[in-house]
This record gives sequence, C-alpha cells and structure tokens, in this order.
Amino acid sequence: MNNFLQKIIGDKEKYTLQHRILNASMLLAVILNVVASISNYMLGLHWSAIAVGTLGIITFLFLYFYSFYARKYKIVVIIGLGFLICLFIPSVWFTNGGSIGSTQYLIFLVLTGVLTISKGKTRIILVVLLVFVTLFLLLFEYYYPEVMVAYPNRKDNFLDLAISFIFTVLGATFYINIYYQEYHAANKELKEKNIILEKKQKEITIQQNKIENQKDELEKKATALQEAIKTKDRFFSIIAHDLKSPFNALIGFSELIEQAAEDKDIDGIKEFNKYVLQSSTQTHKLLLNLLEWSKAQTNQTQYSPEKIEINKIINEHVRSFEYQANKKNIILKANPMSCTVYADINMINTVLRNLISNAIKFTPKEGMVEIGVKTRHALSLTEIYVKDNGVGISEENLKKMFDLGENTSTRGTDGEKGSGLGLVLCKELIEKNQGELFVESTLNKGSVFSFSLPLFDNQSSD
Repeated sequence: MNNFLQKIIGDKEKYTLQHRILNASMLLAVILNVVASISNYMLGLHWSAIAVGTLGIITFLFLYFYSFYARKYKIVVIIGLGFLICLFIPSVWFTNGGSIGSTQYLIFLVLTGVLTISKGKTRIILVVLLVFVTLFLLLFEYYYPEVMVAYPNRKDNFLDLAISFIFTVLGATFYINIYYQEYHAANKELKEKNIILEKKQKEITIQQNKIENQKDELEKKATALQEAIKTKDRFFSIIAHDLKSPFNALIGFSELIEQAAEDKDIDGIKEFNKYVLQSSTQTHKLLLNLLEWSKAQTNQTQYSPEKIEINKIINEHVRSFEYQANKKNIILKANPMSCTVYADINMINTVLRNLISNAIKFTPKEGMVEIGVKTRHALSLTEIYVKDNGVGISEENLKKMFDLGENTSTRGTDGEKGSGLGLVLCKELIEKNQGELFVESTLNKGSVFSFSLPLFDNQSSD
C-alpha cells in the first residue's frame, strides 16, 4: 500500500511532504467530483450540478498531472484551492439547494485542505477568502432565495446530504491520514537520525575519553622519560666524575708511594697509603651502591623476605664501622631492642651500611652516632633510626635529596666525597620491603634517618 501511495503521490526523495499531500489532495478532489457527478445524476438534480462535477473532474485531473510531472507546488495550491473556493463551492451552492444542501460538507473539506496543504501568507489569504465567499453566499441566499436550485423532493435532499456527508468524512479521513502518516514517517526518520546522532556522539565521547586517557598516559610516559633521562644523566655523571676522581687519586698516590719507596721515605709511604686506603674504601662503597642501584632499576634485585633479628644485624654493623668511627674519635652507640622484622636481609644490610657510613662521614670528630629501634605495635611496624650530631642538612637540600637528578651531595667533615646515590638506593630498597624512609635534620645540629619495616608474624611469613 505504501509503495502504491508513493507512486501516485510522489517519492519522498523527490517531493516535499506538503507537495505529496497536495498531489493526494488533487486526486481526492477528482474522486469526490466523480462521486458527486454520479450521485447528482442518480438523484435527478439539475443538469448544472452534474456539469459542475464534470468540470471539477477535468480541472483537478489537470492540476494533479501538472503538480506531479511539472513539480509545481505553489501555483497548483493557488489555482486548485482558489478554484474550489471561488468557483466550485459557489457552483455547488447554487445547484445543490444552497445552505440546506451538501455544500456545507464541501466547505469543511476545503478548509481542511487549505490548513494542511498551504503555508505562510498563502494559507492566511485562502482561509480569509473561504470565509468571505461563504459569508457572501449566505447573504446572497438570504436576499435572493429564489436563485437557489431546489431539490426535486425531500427524499433526494436527504439522500444527497447523507451521501455527501459519508464521502466528505471518508475523504477528510483519507486526506488527513495521508498527512499524519507522512508526518509520523518524517518524525520517525528524525528520531532514527537522532538515535544515530546520539550513538555517534557517544562514540565521539568514548573516542575523546580514549584520547584524553592516551594523552594522560603520554604525559605520564613523558614525565617518566624525563625522570629516566635525568636519572641516566646523573648516573653517568657519577660514573664519569665520582669514579674518575678516586681512580686518579689512586694512580697519583701510587706513583708517590713508588717514589717514596725509592727514597726509602717510610713516613711518606704511610701517609700516602692512608689516602690510598680512604680513596679505595670510598670507591668500593660507590661501586657497591652502583651495582645495587642498577639491579634495582632493571628489576634484577630479588626480594626474598625472611625473619630477621634486628638487634643482631645492628650490632654486626656497629662492629664493622668501629674502625671508621675510631679514626674520628666518634662514639658509635647501639641502642637495639629485641624484636624481629620481616624483610630482605641483603637489602636491609645495604640500607644500614649506607646510613651508618653517612652518619659517620658527616659527624665531626668526638661526635656521636646512635643506632636504635622503636617498635610501633599498634601499626605492626618497627622503626630503625640512625641519629648523629653532625653538620645537618639545609631545608633546600632536604626537599630534593631523594631526587637523583639533583646533585645534593656534600663533603664530609674530613673531606669525604659522596655521590648522592646511597640515599636514593636506600629509599627504593625500603619501599620494596613495604616500609618508608624518613629524614629529620637541623643544620649544624645533626640528622635522624629512620625507616620502618613490618614486624614478623605468622601471616607475613606465609
């Protein structure tokens, strides 16, 4: 049915909605005039009534073809509806009994057509014209009733009214139904387009979110890359500078020792050997830290936690650093507490070695370094601290001391060199053991480096 309608009123791809309704209206007018002519003839009405119907058939058939094939909309609206209002309605009015005839139904049908087909100023003009013509016909009939062609009898009058009413209702229903079908089809198409548009908007939103996420990821990677570059630059700086200088010193002092040996200068050999030992010790420590840090960066460090008696390893480190402390007359004091932690012993040894070595390095002669333990049972943590009364750290250096890209290393109280790598390594190793590294320091008064570790229990060992 829809395909047939499209063929006779026009394809929606070629004609606008109102143009297709106009085509349907012209066809409807042809059908109604055919019915009117036949019914008027069968009812025995005046020959002029049949002539009006025949004229309507010819006029509206011509307008339909003109509208359909020439695709003229506005001119067909004006001529077609104008013909109905100005000629067809008055003709039917005079030949079908005036106000008591079937013209009233025709006026309703024409009004429906005007409201649904025409638009803008054309609609206003046609409605005003229809009102004017109808009022004129009523007034004319009032003053000249004898001009109206009467029905042959009362029965023919009622039959004409009944037939006209039925066909007017059917025509108006068909006519309006086409309009609303087209309207709903257009509305449905609009909704479908809106659904597609919403889907596309959602897809665009998803794509935008993906782009934002990718942007965030790129920014994070860019930041990580910058940090890696800074780390790499600092790493190579350590290798280039902090390894080069000690080896140059070792070579230089070795030459001096050789010269002193030739001169049999025993005191000179002892003095130079002291510097060789100091430089070798610092270089060895640096190499150990570099090795541990490079393993951590390449994920080669194996985290193997176990039960550790913390006071035992503190005492071991105190004994191992006694010689270094005695050289500066530093009191190395252990204040351990009997407790066990769950951590990787190799990593903890590296951390303690670095912190104690740094404390001795930055503590002046006859100072004191204390290593102790505080247990925080409420948090299931143990806190190990290394406290000194040395040179301390400035607030500016405190903020960036764990940034490998910043060189915050200073010389010790005996001119000992450092790379700044040890504290960065300590922080990473402590974090691998589910702990944290803390620093408290006051310039020229001393520092406290502490780190937390989880207490040993059955659950952690599992």
